[in-house]
Amino acid sequence: MRAAPRNTPSLGGYRSPPKGRAARLRRRRALSRYQILDSEPESDFDNIAMLATLVLGTHSAAISFIDDHRQWFKAKCGIDQCETPIAVSFCAHAIESPTIFVVENASGDPR
Repeated sequence: MRAAPRNTPSLGGYRSPPKGRAARLRRRRALSRYQILDSEPESDFDNIAMLATLVLGTHSAAISFIDDHRQWFKAKCGIDQCETPIAVSFCAHAIESPTIFVVENASGDPR
């Protein structure tokens, strides 16, 4: 895993996502408002996940949403699961990270 510098020029000055209870509450409200959790697959999301694998040269990619207990995959390419517990979710770590969170090798990552 490597972390990019806080103000990576190619990313337009990355800022870490808000953290803490208030941020979790805002995310939960947004998920409820969008009614996206457990929704049917959509080809536009699937295409974005597939494009990410091609552009980044990875074996897998996903578009996921996090609620209080799980990471749910709206779209996925190269991943069999539909969701994972939040305790083993890379996204949960990414949300709390002060820098860009990169996993170089998911199969070898101890989290």
